Amino acid sequence: MQNALDGMCAKKVTLEPVTQAIKNVYGAISQGISKGLKLRIDNGT
Repeated sequence: MQNALDGMCAKKVTLEPVTQAIKNVYGAISQGISKGLKLRIDNGT
């Protein structure tokens, strides 16, 4: 199955937690499943 996040970032490893969260919340990974999802970067400060 093609990952819906493929092509968004050269370092796919860093997106694995996002992929896992999408699977947990939406139940699957497919094109458009998380359309409109916004991510916030938290650098810990």
